[in-house]
Amino acid sequence: MKFFLKIIQPFKYLYWIFNIFTENIIKCIVYLFYYRHWIMDIFKKNNSNRLYRPKYNSALIIKLNNNLEEKAIDTQYLKNNSCNQLNFLNNKDTKNSVFKIVKKIRQAKKDPRITGLILKMYSNFTSNPVILSYIGKALNEFKKSGKCIYAIGSQYTQIQYYLASFANKIFLLPHGKIKLHGFSSKQLYFKDFLNTCKVHIHVFRVGKYKSAVEPFLHNGPSNFHKIINTSWMNTIWQQYLETIAKNRRTTKEDIFPISYRIIHALKKNKNSITYIALKHHLIDKIDTYFNINKYLIKKFGMNKKNKKFNSIDINNYIFKNKNYPNYLIKIAIIIANGTIDNNIHNSKAMNISSIIEQMQYAKNDPKIRAIVLRINSPGGNANISEMLRKKIFIIRNSTKPIVISMGNVTASGGYWMALGGNFLIAHPLTVTGSIGIFSVLQTFEKTLSTLGIYNIGSETFPINNFHSYNNLTLEEKKVMKINICKGYKKFIKLVAKARNKTFQQINKIAQGRVWIGKTAKDIGLVDQLGDFDSAIIKAAKLTQLKKYEIVWLKKPNNFLINYIHQIYNIINKSLKENLSLYIPHIMWNTIFFPINMVNSIQEYIKNNRYLALCLNYQINY
Repeated sequence: MKFFLKIIQPFKYLYWIFNIFTENIIKCIVYLFYYRHWIMDIFKKNNSNRLYRPKYNSALIIKLNNNLEEKAIDTQYLKNNSCNQLNFLNNKDTKNSVFKIVKKIRQAKKDPRITGLILKMYSNFTSNPVILSYIGKALNEFKKSGKCIYAIGSQYTQIQYYLASFANKIFLLPHGKIKLHGFSSKQLYFKDFLNTCKVHIHVFRVGKYKSAVEPFLHNGPSNFHKIINTSWMNTIWQQYLETIAKNRRTTKEDIFPISYRIIHALKKNKNSITYIALKHHLIDKIDTYFNINKYLIKKFGMNKKNKKFNSIDINNYIFKNKNYPNYLIKIAIIIANGTIDNNIHNSKAMNISSIIEQMQYAKNDPKIRAIVLRINSPGGNANISEMLRKKIFIIRNSTKPIVISMGNVTASGGYWMALGGNFLIAHPLTVTGSIGIFSVLQTFEKTLSTLGIYNIGSETFPINNFHSYNNLTLEEKKVMKINICKGYKKFIKLVAKARNKTFQQINKIAQGRVWIGKTAKDIGLVDQLGDFDSAIIKAAKLTQLKKYEIVWLKKPNNFLINYIHQIYNIINKSLKENLSLYIPHIMWNTIFFPINMVNSIQEYIKNNRYLALCLNYQINY
């Protein structure tokens, strides 16, 4: 017994040390949580003194080196809101928020310390036409204030050059180039692949233009799909060229000449794309970083520490917070991004529960008089789309108008949920419409039979007993068709009622067809063409507000769940990187993309069999 006590004695001390350690850690966390506002305020005061001190005659630098997204801006108003208590533990980076960047550009326009703006281009910058247009608008406002914009890059992609065209002067490094090649929309088609794997695909759809199912039925796009896609892509491309030609004070033909003119120009300029860009006035000067820095030192003065021109990075340039009186009426901004799906593991899915909580918060807060709901979604689950529409409609009837602001894409289920709003505003380049419903079910009875495996048993009721190991029965197919048709008719009726049109009028322009914002206004699917600012102005008009504060509602995910997801993503990424050492990138995409696509559809089916989803809006810029 004594021997046993001697053995366990060290473990007792270890247990005692562990208890003391964990108890103190928990106390620290509790104190940090309790005094978090005081700590954060001290940090912000110190941070603001350190960050916001640009010298007079400084340039604001915007490094375009990431994907710009539509993310909410942090606002002081919600600091004490219970749904944001854990925000400091899960503060997602908003550096690449387009709304934050635009707000800072507009602040810099009036800031006497900032006398110019520098756009620095990097190869991994991506965005979409609606976001680019919104930033372009802010750059134009900055330029009209009398302050100059300079663009610097070793090469310019199409989306980078669009923003660069707003600059007073565009610099291109020696041996640099401008990549203008038009827009394209391509996707993989799996018919032969699925036949080879003996996967039985069952497609149910209403709407002859609903092309989301075509990858499973054909080895290429249908003629309808080609014509429609080409039409709206050409509209976006022509708008792109017109904006650049106007900014550069030249013609569309000089910006993007036809092929034989390019070949002729290459021969004439010793195959130098750089000098062709200079000759056609796409750029203003070809020079090295050293000489460009010397030029900018003359404009903004020299920083004695680094021997470069005086500047401040936009990430270090913080907002001068306006002290709005607490009684001032608010307009709330809610952002709804992603596919409409209740799968929390899908990083591209809309956070449904968060959006519902935000809308409920806005409804119950007496200081919030109007809501701008920014939707950027290709759709998804039809039932959830209808649930969101109803929620929006209920809040709308509580004397709080909801203005729908459409992002780059608000189609199918995204448009369905938008029908609940008082007023629909689309950007001229928004992809919308796609009013249709489909369902894709895959069964593997043929695959299993080749391996000598069969799923056979007894059942009391054969209908609605779907299993992926068995073929669909005739009765199950009939039920699916009836439900799809019923869902489509409901969609049409909702659109007709919301848009004050007849069933026949909407059915004619529906059929799953995609429309560009400008055309959607002409055919009555939206009320007005405009951008995010237009939606705020409209919300103020509907509530007859002259003075108001903009508040951004957002609710972070549970921080523990968020970190678990982060660990999962790190492991997943690490696994892919290790496997990619042995599998070429092209082969990896070719082999695994179809499987992932089928799996993603299967995930949707688990949640709901009926989809209002648009998959043909993606453009390669």
